[in-house]
Amino acid sequence: MIVVTNGFSVQRMSKQRFMFFAFVLVVVVSCGREPLDSLDPQLKKEGKKDKTIENRTPRETLEKLVFLRHDFGFLAPDSVSTCELSLLNDKLQPMSLESYKPSCRCISMEKMPDMIPPGERGTFVIKLDTSGKRGVTMERIVFFGKDTMVVAEVNAIVKALWADPDVIDLGDLVVGTVKEADAFVLAGGYPEARISSVTVDDNWLEVTQHVANTDEKTLSRKIKAIAKLSAEWTGADLPPGRISSRINIATDAVPDKSIHVRVLGHVLGKVTVVPSRLQFGKISPDKTVTRTCTLSFGAVTFDPRDIECSTEHEFVEAAIEFATSAEKEQFILSVTMETAQDGGDARLVRGAVRGKRKDTGTPIFSVPYVGYMGTR
Repeated sequence: MIVVTNGFSVQRMSKQRFMFFAFVLVVVVSCGREPLDSLDPQLKKEGKKDKTIENRTPRETLEKLVFLRHDFGFLAPDSVSTCELSLLNDKLQPMSLESYKPSCRCISMEKMPDMIPPGERGTFVIKLDTSGKRGVTMERIVFFGKDTMVVAEVNAIVKALWADPDVIDLGDLVVGTVKEADAFVLAGGYPEARISSVTVDDNWLEVTQHVANTDEKTLSRKIKAIAKLSAEWTGADLPPGRISSRINIATDAVPDKSIHVRVLGHVLGKVTVVPSRLQFGKISPDKTVTRTCTLSFGAVTFDPRDIECSTEHEFVEAAIEFATSAEKEQFILSVTMETAQDGGDARLVRGAVRGKRKDTGTPIFSVPYVGYMGTR
């Protein structure tokens, strides 16, 4: 029997369909959660095992599993929507509900009937939060009673435009050397969306737009890749250190709202550094650890030995030393990190060694370092 209500249906399922949905229900609802008997406080208090499910015949179980469904249609991202579901108790006995389990934190119960008398209706109020959701979303709340299990399912298409990833880290950058990485522009609920313009905030960054293909699984969620963007570091002659810029994307679907992609990097300078980052790992209390890297300056108009080194922490020291292959303009950067005797508070240390000319103060290189120190 099917009872049709406002925008959804309540269905007494056939035995074949029940077996399928029961399997899905067990996987989704029970996986990683407490067993059904722990949901009944009285049974838990008395130390008894709930045998209301396992002792039922297939026909008895069939009569107790009920599905409610609601389609929100299109919803805005980062919004909250509410729906009411009505359940008719067409049995001769009262229907009681004692507890519930949501499929995720995005769906919640605002109102549920404790008991529905025979021949009357009970109202369920369900709230869906679309924060972080895009495209097709399907969630459920399972309500448990002594003799009844009600599954309230809601679905929606969250309309959104976004980039994946929304932050591109180009890593270490060398002046004069090009480097690039990609990001995809995606549209959920906008099947005909197109990019109308792409701009960047800084001229050291260039962006190339490419055609993007979308796989069938993504399309089934009403999500489409409308473009692939290649962000390129042009090798600009920038001072060593961290840099940050932004890609700005406009679409014809939502003209008044732009999509932004942050682009990060660390300019090493006019020097090749191997390795380009110094990893100290975990440093025990009252220990000193030294890491080194090779600096290859190539053809320069100054003596690399006249470079002054500085760090971002007082317990980190750095110096340039001669390399065995000095005739190839190669030098060794030696960096030492020293912990306190008591170890201090445990913390992650990030910084950079910077080198500049002693006579002019011109920045020459910047080498990142990272370490974990302390025990408390």
